[in-house]
Amino acid sequence: MVTIEQYTLKGIHFLNEDALIIHEQAGLYGVLDGVSSVVPYLSDKKETGGYLAAQAVKDFFESLDQVGQLAEHAAAANDKLRELMQQAQVDMEKKDGLWGTALALRMNCRISKRLTRSA
Repeated sequence: MVTIEQYTLKGIHFLNEDALIIHEQAGLYGVLDGVSSVVPYLSDKKETGGYLAAQAVKDFFESLDQVGQLAEHAAAANDKLRELMQQAQVDMEKKDGLWGTALALRMNCRISKRLTRSA
């Protein structure tokens, strides 16, 4: 059993593009750091591409019924992110317009205590 501490810090954008994956039933935990495109993007809700990317991948992993091969899940999450960008009419041929997120995961983990801090 481990203790997890939740802490994120807003970067240079007006939104915090970080996200935390907490899927207790699956023993899956992770952190995401959204990456906004070089070409600025804001949704109708004033959400950056990096924010949307991190939230989409978070939602994907937290919706899994069973956790299998992480590489396969990451590829499927990437497909979902691609669909989201296509729906937002992002030009997929222009790499400087794409959104992304860094991802670190830990699986087969059970927590004994959770601490939350905010900045």
